[in-house]
Amino acid sequence: MSPSSVINFTLGSSNASVAVSGNLTLNGTLNVNAGPGFTDNTYTIFTYGNTLTWGTPVLGNVPAGHTYSLIPTPPALSGYW
Repeated sequence: MSPSSVINFTLGSSNASVAVSGNLTLNGTLNVNAGPGFTDNTYTIFTYGNTLTWGTPVLGNVPAGHTYSLIPTPPALSGYW
């Protein structure tokens, strides 16, 4: 992801994730919307096949009333909400 990229995720009981078969470079803005079944939980938002390069990711729009963290847990990047 380039620093100007914006990715929108809807998280809840049936959220999707992005699968990268090679290296993942994480930059840009991640917006999160609350879908049906959204609650405090850990959601996998990216999986990757090789290495993660942690750039300068930013959480943009997020549902109010929750605490947020991006957690690099190879071979995935999860978010805790």
